[in-house]
Amino acid sequence: MTKQIFTSFSSDELKGLIRETLNEVNNQIKPIDENVSVDEQLLNPTETVALLRISKVTLQKWMKTEKVPYLRMGRKVYFKKTEVMKALNKRIGINRR
Repeated sequence: MTKQIFTSFSSDELKGLIRETLNEVNNQIKPIDENVSVDEQLLNPTETVALLRISKVTLQKWMKTEKVPYLRMGRKVYFKKTEVMKALNKRIGINRR
């Protein structure tokens, strides 16, 4: 059984409480990694298989065996284009200069 507490706040007190809570949450959010470019292109699986010219099954196998790095945002999967290209170059042995 949960306790219920009823109290009354003025609108200014409520605004201040909300502002404090939002500031606390904002301070707890991790800052963006400085090594990651804000303009970095994220690809969905369809775009990634087209870029790599592989099947979706192959992409899934590469994800499972960690041959290609990916990001999961909720239920969606994305790939950083630069990291996919690095993984591909490493896989086929190309060193670009």
